[in-house]
Amino acid sequence: MKNHKKIFLIVLFGLLLLSSCYPDVNAFGMIGNKLKKFDSDMISHFSRRYLYNFRSSSYSFPDTAMELNMGVWLRVKYFIPDRINIDSLVNIYSYSAIKECYHNDSCNLLLPRRHFIDDTIDKPEVLPCSNSEDIIPVPLFYHELCDLYSPDSIYVPLPDSTYLPKSYTLFILDAKPGKYIHANLLMEEGIMPEEWEHGYSKGVAVNKEKREAIYWIEIW
Repeated sequence: MKNHKKIFLIVLFGLLLLSSCYPDVNAFGMIGNKLKKFDSDMISHFSRRYLYNFRSSSYSFPDTAMELNMGVWLRVKYFIPDRINIDSLVNIYSYSAIKECYHNDSCNLLLPRRHFIDDTIDKPEVLPCSNSEDIIPVPLFYHELCDLYSPDSIYVPLPDSTYLPKSYTLFILDAKPGKYIHANLLMEEGIMPEEWEHGYSKGVAVNKEKREAIYWIEIW
């Protein structure tokens, strides 16, 4: 009887562990609710396909009454089981992207990291660039490289994760300067370079080998 109880506890522990690594079936509903907070043209590229497996997300969209001045964003990572689908995504984005690059390529403007504990924002980083007109903003992706497939990976970053590895190709679908959110949500003046003081960036980072795709929208 004791052995049966022990086996039951081991199985139960295993199920609990799995449930902590993989989000529940309501993940798409949760992401859908987040997407509703953005203008449709900003998030038109986000996947609505239930064939994809949700992995993790990172987001910030506080109420407009909260003057956090950190901007807003939504980043969602999926695993794409069917290799044909991942190849199809790459073909589509190769055609439609305004820039195709690796995360640490020249002229990428890495958007600043936000610290919620002390409400501070790091300075952005512009990677070496000979022509300032070629600078284009991309997410830092600091929160996507995490230990567990957590529904919200904001607080479990891995060390040394400044750049996505080169197994990921970034397809930047659009990026424009300007003010696209409520004034209370705009990033504080003087943090970003003058030509990108405020703006937005949207796109998809795709890893064909791992069959992963990270969709993003960043507005600051």
